[in-house]
Amino acid sequence: AAGMQAPAAQAAARTQINSMNTRGAFDSEALGRAQSKFSRAMQIANRFAPQSAEGVADINWKHQFITNLMASSEAAFPSVESAGDASDAMGRSYAVRSQISTEAGTAKDLGSATIDLTYIPFTTPCRIVDTRVSGGVIVAATPRTFTYSNVNGSGASCNVTPQIPGGGIPAAEAVNVTVDETSLTGFPAGAYVAIYPQGGTLGTSFLNFGPNDIIANAGIISLNQANGQFTVKVSQPANLIVDAFGAFIPPQATALDCVDTSGNSITLNTSTRDGLVLAPACATGYTRASLLTGGNGDYYNAWVAQFLANSVFFHYAGSTTTQPFVYSHCCRVPGR
Repeated sequence: AAGMQAPAAQAAARTQINSMNTRGAFDSEALGRAQSKFSRAMQIANRFAPQSAEGVADINWKHQFITNLMASSEAAFPSVESAGDASDAMGRSYAVRSQISTEAGTAKDLGSATIDLTYIPFTTPCRIVDTRVSGGVIVAATPRTFTYSNVNGSGASCNVTPQIPGGGIPAAEAVNVTVDETSLTGFPAGAYVAIYPQGGTLGTSFLNFGPNDIIANAGIISLNQANGQFTVKVSQPANLIVDAFGAFIPPQATALDCVDTSGNSITLNTSTRDGLVLAPACATGYTRASLLTGGNGDYYNAWVAQFLANSVFFHYAGSTTTQPFVYSHCCRVPGR
């Protein structure tokens, strides 16, 4: 269980996170909202995640499942929770992710460009700490500091920095933390791991463990925004493995994603030399931004075109009839 309290209050830790923020694009409330959604996604993942031989949930399964949920609307979570088994749950997670990706963006969907955080999943889980490989057992009551990527050589096997859009230090990372207590004994059950921004205040326990345990928990770790570091403190000696799922970063503007449809056409009335052309519908998830016209040969400039809500009225002023086309210019917000 990860509910055991470390010496200081969680609220104090959040205050420290906010005071150290130099990026200026998020606050403790934004981080709290991100933590709340991620925690709920983790609760669902823990119900279904396949178990490995060590008794620790399959990291790749959990990574993909949480990525799908974090890319979907939280309102869709109940449909995933009601799945019958792990396979069904994963399938539903893909379905709700696909559903939101084809919805037109609204201000509520996109959040605030100044305070909200965007979850960026890494392509694959990235091991940023493994004390079994480098650094050795973390000594009880002796804090040790690590970096969000592998630049400090803490037994890491990959570098997450290239996977963070725009570079820079993220506000926080979504991680899976495993404690490996193999052959570490001589202390009672109920020991804790606390993780907090380097230079910050000790908050609640991230994970509780006992002698000889191999146990994991996933959650969000906040970072010192000046150097990207976080501090780990254990109440008993422990080996620690940290796999990063993704990063939380401030929103970044993206260009509209726009496409033109194939044209609808009519042959103009031979008597009146006019006609109404309906614009083609946009694909799911796209909104019509404008109408475009085209036609046969040199006759285009002779038309008098009136743009209506979803159609164009043409009148050809020359002596020869022609066949005008109408295209829909369709756009969407691709994401942040």
